[in-house]
Amino acid sequence: MLMFIASLGLLVACGGQQRSSQGTTTSQALPKVDGVIEDDEYENHLHVDQVNMDLYWTIYKDKIYFGLRSAGSGWLALGLDPSGTGMKGADIVFGYVQDGQATIVDEYAPSLSSHVADIDLGGNDDLLQRAGREDENGTTIEWVRRLLTGDIKDRSITAGRHVVMLAYSNSDDPTGYHGQAGKQRAIVFLDFFHPSP
Repeated sequence: MLMFIASLGLLVACGGQQRSSQGTTTSQALPKVDGVIEDDEYENHLHVDQVNMDLYWTIYKDKIYFGLRSAGSGWLALGLDPSGTGMKGADIVFGYVQDGQATIVDEYAPSLSSHVADIDLGGNDDLLQRAGREDENGTTIEWVRRLLTGDIKDRSITAGRHVVMLAYSNSDDPTGYHGQAGKQRAIVFLDFFHPSP
């Protein structure tokens, strides 16, 4: 089992964020899922100062394209809408790049401090595309999923506020703990359809 968020001692990142948004439908080319995020590739961008992480997304029809970047050299993860203490019940995408090979997994948190692949819990792998890259500036992962997957282990992405957990590590070890709140993990509240300017 993997450690992601071990307690309620989480940072709620309500300050030090920079958001830009251009809408939820695109007239530009869709993001290329290749592990590289170009300027203006995504319609929306959120930078969380507290953990120096960047979240990018574009919604097009019934799909959402995600990009996640950290300055770290290890794994990084995004969790959505935990239903209990810590990260319990959260829909998680977890990824790392090792020896040039990206591993990006659709996961679910059955407890407050662990997460495992959806397919190991009777769910599905609902990532339609995935890619990642690591360089001297950090680690980037990108993926695509449907807004509504129909998978009991996934959270639906709809209009309205979502709890978004972000975390990273400087280790590729997927069992490694990511450190203190405010340095390598944060929580933000985000409406993917109507992000604040």
